[in-house]
Amino acid sequence: MDFYGFFRKYVWDDDKTPYFVPVGRLSAAQARNEVFAFAVLLAMFALVIAGAALLGRAFQASAPGAALYASTVLSAAIVLGAKRHRLAAVYCAAAPLAALLYFFFLGFPPNLHVVDELLILALLLGLLRYGMRITAIARACRDPVMNGQDG
Repeated sequence: MDFYGFFRKYVWDDDKTPYFVPVGRLSAAQARNEVFAFAVLLAMFALVIAGAALLGRAFQASAPGAALYASTVLSAAIVLGAKRHRLAAVYCAAAPLAALLYFFFLGFPPNLHVVDELLILALLLGLLRYGMRITAIARACRDPVMNGQDG
């Protein structure tokens, strides 16, 4: 069994996972796949957060607000995945910033260790950085060549 071939076939594909291709060089299919993957990831996070807030498992003081915000992020992620709309991309890209602000002002749950807090911060900063790329891709999707209207 060829590990590199297996990895290349199932994990890294230039059309399905173009994460290191500059935005200006993405084809329409690559842009569509990348935005869709981000939208699914963010929708899953938003669904879990909304469920935890509604069930009272997290966000003790601000559970209704967290559930409402997570549901709006879920809606924006659905619009982003379906239409690649620029404003939905901006709204989705701002979700990690909102989470960072939440943790800055209200703090982490008391039972988390420092390593857990650092992992959450690293994940949120990574999503924030990647959200800027998704916003650039959504902006580029307005280009007729990117939309597949190139002939």
